[in-house]
Amino acid sequence: TVIGKQIFVFEHERIVICCCFSRDGKTIVSGCQDKVCRIWSTKKGKELLAFKEHEGIITAVSFSPDSDNVVSASSDRTLKIWSSLSGICTASISEHTGIVMACNYSADGNNILSNDEKVINVWNVKKQVTSLSIPIDQIPVPVGPVDGTKKRTFTMSSYCPGPFGWHIVAATSDRNVHIINPNTREVLLSLFCKAAVYCLSSGSRDKLALGDAFGNIYVITFSG
Repeated sequence: TVIGKQIFVFEHERIVICCCFSRDGKTIVSGCQDKVCRIWSTKKGKELLAFKEHEGIITAVSFSPDSDNVVSASSDRTLKIWSSLSGICTASISEHTGIVMACNYSADGNNILSNDEKVINVWNVKKQVTSLSIPIDQIPVPVGPVDGTKKRTFTMSSYCPGPFGWHIVAATSDRNVHIINPNTREVLLSLFCKAAVYCLSSGSRDKLALGDAFGNIYVITFSG
């Protein structure tokens, strides 16, 4: 028997768009339609701080592996890196020309992956430069079933799970999900889904979960 117990409800005045646990599980960061990111304590059940430096809706959030920092993405076309302890912004990244749809720290914390509809970027945290950009037109259209949409765009991105974590997962509006080697920009594998994928979650070992617009969740296992 599995028993679930509600511990806390963290209330927001507007729609909550995204949320993420810290690696140690002690805190949660949420991103809201009110343009504010909030850090919540899972032990005390209260808000610890609010980050209010975005000018648009918060679209994605991600803790650094050591849980000391958060990267947040917004409809204001920026990424912001800020302290989860003080709320102080340490970097503002304005490399995207459209709404930033995803942001994720790499497993070692050295890079941040993000995308808008036209491009995937990798930001080097230490050097504070964009180390890689992959435009949508550099992703080949796979041979096989393709959704004939008029406009082909990126919908979501993430890093692969566990030991495969330096590879990039990129979903496109033509129902495909691509596994990319960032060093060579080569698409190693393309998976065709029933609809466009708008959410991704990488496990800690070898599994990747994809959620599409038709209500399907796909679980992919990596090996090799």
